[in-house]
Amino acid sequence: MPSDINRREYLKLGAVTSSTLALANILPFGWLGEESPRSIPTTGSRAEKAELYELGRKTPSICVYCAGGCGVTVTSVNGKAIEVEGDPYHPINEGAGCSKLNAILQLINSERRITKPMKRTNPNKGKDEDPGWTPITWDEALTIIAEKVNEAIDTHLVEHEETLDETTVTNFYRKGKDSPVAWHGSSYWNNEECYLAKKLATLLGSMNYEHQARKCHASTVAALASTFGFGAMTNHVIDAKNSKCFLIVSNPAESHTMEFRWVMLAKDNGAKIIVLDPRYTRTASKADIYAKYRSGGEAAIFLGLIRYLLYEKSEYVDEDFLESRTNAPYDSAGNKLLDWKTNANSMFSKLKTLVNKYTIAEVYRISGLSEAKFTD
Repeated sequence: MPSDINRREYLKLGAVTSSTLALANILPFGWLGEESPRSIPTTGSRAEKAELYELGRKTPSICVYCAGGCGVTVTSVNGKAIEVEGDPYHPINEGAGCSKLNAILQLINSERRITKPMKRTNPNKGKDEDPGWTPITWDEALTIIAEKVNEAIDTHLVEHEETLDETTVTNFYRKGKDSPVAWHGSSYWNNEECYLAKKLATLLGSMNYEHQARKCHASTVAALASTFGFGAMTNHVIDAKNSKCFLIVSNPAESHTMEFRWVMLAKDNGAKIIVLDPRYTRTASKADIYAKYRSGGEAAIFLGLIRYLLYEKSEYVDEDFLESRTNAPYDSAGNKLLDWKTNANSMFSKLKTLVNKYTIAEVYRISGLSEAKFTD
C-alpha cells in the first residue's frame, strides 16, 4: 500500500475490498475459480460445479457452538460438505448466521480434525517435546481407560466386615468422595446418556461428579424452580421481542448473536436495554444505559438493587408475586405467616435485614458503580 495514501482513498479502498469479499462469500463455490480452496471438489466446468451446488444434498441440522439452537442447512456433494448456511425456515435465526456458523465448514473439513482416539507415546512434557500422538482403535482406547480405572481403584481398597444373615463377610468398597475416580458430565448428553454415566460412576463406587452447570447454574436452577416451578429456561428465546426492558450482565451480541437479534427487535419496538459490564462491548454499544463497574462487584450491585426496591421504591415491589411464587411469606421452618410483611421471622424480613447495609454508597465503595448510574 502506498505510504502517502490519504484517509479518503483508504476508506474507498476498504469499501471496495469489503464489497468484493462479501460478494465472494455469497456466491456458489464453483464461481470462485479453480484455484479457490472453497471450490466444489468435483471435475468439470464452473457452470457444472454451480449446477452441482444447486443439486447438492441439503441436510437440516443445528449449529454446534453457543447452544442457541440456530438452524443450519448443510450442502454436500459426493458425500463432502461444501457449504453451511442459516436455515431460512428455522424460527430462531430465520436464515441468518454469525461468524461461528461460518466456522462449521472448517470444523467439518479441517485436515487437523481428530476422527479417532489418539495415544500419547512420549510421556515427557515440555515446550520442545513432541507428544508423539499415535492413532489407536476405539477398542484399544476403551481397554486402556478400563485398565487405568481398575489400577486407580485397586490402590484405594478398604477392608470392611459386615454381618449378613448371621454370616460375616469381608467386602471391599471405595470411599465415596475419597474415591480416585471422578466423572465430568457433558452438556450435549441426553437423559439416557446421563443416566448411564451416573450408573457407571456409582458402580465404580465414586461420588465425585462434576459439570460446568455446577458453577453456571447452581443458583439459577434453584431460583427458577422455586419461582417458576421449573429449573431450566421457562420461555422461548423469541419471547425476548415482547420484553419492555433488559438488564444484561454479559455480551450476547457476540456470545449469542442470533438470540440478540430478538433483543434488538424489542429495542426497535421501544424496549430499554441496560448493560452492566466492566468492558465496553458490542452489546454495551446498543445499550440505552451502560454502567461500568469494578469486576467482581456484581453481588453488591444486585443486593443494592434489592435494597433500593425494598426500602426506597417499595411501590414497585409486586407483593402478590412474592406471596404466591416465592418463600417470602414463610419462616425458616416452612411455616406460612399471615403477617409476613412485618414478621421478623419471615424470609422477607430476613432478606430486608440482609440487604440493609448495601446502600448506594456501599455499592459504590465495593463496585465503583456511581450513584448517577445506579439510580438511572
